[in-house]
Amino acid sequence: MGYYLNMFNKECAVQPLSLIYRDPSVLIPARLLELVADPTQIRATTLPEFWIGRMDDEYVPSLRIGIYKKDGLHEPRIMQETDDISNGNLHNWNRILNLHRRKAIKEGTLTEKDNLLALLIAHESLPYGVNIINYIQAPFIQKQGIGQAFLTNFGQIIKNQGFKYSWGEHNSKNISFFINKIGNYPLTEIDPQCFKNLIDISPTIISPLNTINFLDKELERKCVKSEFLHPQLPRGNS
Repeated sequence: MGYYLNMFNKECAVQPLSLIYRDPSVLIPARLLELVADPTQIRATTLPEFWIGRMDDEYVPSLRIGIYKKDGLHEPRIMQETDDISNGNLHNWNRILNLHRRKAIKEGTLTEKDNLLALLIAHESLPYGVNIINYIQAPFIQKQGIGQAFLTNFGQIIKNQGFKYSWGEHNSKNISFFINKIGNYPLTEIDPQCFKNLIDISPTIISPLNTINFLDKELERKCVKSEFLHPQLPRGNS
């Protein structure tokens, strides 16, 4: 794939993303533990295979992790699908969390008393990348630094496994969070040749809501268009 992939030849093969399944608790952000009365109630578990939005069974994401509070439903919880709320994003996040929670209860991964607080769905994106398909938090724990702590921690974990970048698609409400808090670059700021070799979608259908987070400084310098690269700023988890 040319010069950009030759940068990786000196590296050993990455460890599979599924390695995190051995101890999913490594994904629990310290910030969340600081905010609860009993940190031992905060657990992480593998979520059952459940892919919302596809009509086939050919694509199973590499990583499906849920963070939950054991026996936490007597406290503030995710709303039910029937709750009347005006914010469409909140309704969608609650709906997805509830769908995954019900599936996990059916499979025996969670109990009826467990409160699903957040979920991560991610997939390996060759070469050396991770596509963050979904990271969703229950609305009542948002805006407390948990999301930033989670994604920063996840970035360090996958960097240690040999991955060089992560990327994903956002919405108009949260894209500023990923750019300003996490340090992602919009894909429109990436050199076209580098983009073609890193992201397995056509540049012609790129959304302005797609972003990339570089975990490798050299790759970041090579791939980001010079007019958008600000090395003096703390971009990403490099």
